[in-house]
Amino acid sequence: MHAIATTAEQAAVEPAQAPRGREVVVLVHGLLMVGPVMKPLEWRLRRAGFGVINWNYWTTRDNIEIHGQRLHRTLLDLDADPIVSSIHLLTHSMGGIVTRAALARGKPAKLGRIVMLAPPNHGSDVARWLAPLLGSIVRPFRELSSGEGSYVRRAPGLEGVEFAVIAARWDVLVQRESTHLAGQRDHLVLNGFHTPLVWQSSTAQRAIRFLKTGRFS
Repeated sequence: MHAIATTAEQAAVEPAQAPRGREVVVLVHGLLMVGPVMKPLEWRLRRAGFGVINWNYWTTRDNIEIHGQRLHRTLLDLDADPIVSSIHLLTHSMGGIVTRAALARGKPAKLGRIVMLAPPNHGSDVARWLAPLLGSIVRPFRELSSGEGSYVRRAPGLEGVEFAVIAARWDVLVQRESTHLAGQRDHLVLNGFHTPLVWQSSTAQRAIRFLKTGRFS
């Protein structure tokens, strides 16, 4: 595994400051992805009136706990900003697990709602198959495995958090049953595939509705 990202590297992937004067949505992308993948969601959220931080991280460089630690620091910075009124999160795939790790360290006082897109909340069979072959190179494959004892199978949940899940109907990477998580306010299945789910207008519409009202419909 590589060492933790340097300060210069972090500056390259993290925004310098939060958007001002509105509710903020933090976008957290998934494994083997980068922030620009979430751009369609970012644009739609901005049009809906939200400030957006498209939080980027090197998904294969460190383990989920370290990613969660960094995300937690970002959330605390937002929480301390007097102009930020509330902090929502919209995550995709492993980004939902990183968010669980971040919030296990403590919830921001201004924490709002969370929408998780195609999260492997109970692990991925594909990650379990790939872990023996590629787990030494891409550590998250082991952490996201559906096998007993993997990180995601023992990771903290989201108790006391208002959150919902959107699953992709034809997701071959994360089984629909694995997307559920105890305490979810709502669960929705949309036509689509694992990664393209983040680009669909229907996904953004439903996510925005939940972030604003606490309901998908």
